Amino acid sequence: MHHPIDQIEAFWPLALFVAAVILLAAAMIGSSHLLGEHHKGRTTGEPYESGLISSGPAWIRFDVKYYLVAMFF
Repeated sequence: MHHPIDQIEAFWPLALFVAAVILLAAAMIGSSHLLGEHHKGRTTGEPYESGLISSGPAWIRFDVKYYLVAMFF
């Protein structure tokens, strides 16, 4: 019969690994936030389409037949 303490001792390497992975991911995200570039320009939030000025709305209604053809391919 296994004791609960034996089971805890068996899984401490896994817990250490999970904690290390979480710490590493948090460190990478935090360092990229601190070291990354921050742009607050006038046109930062506007869409960019290969140097062309966008014309018309971004949402276009497609016919249902288009989706049927897309699903078959």
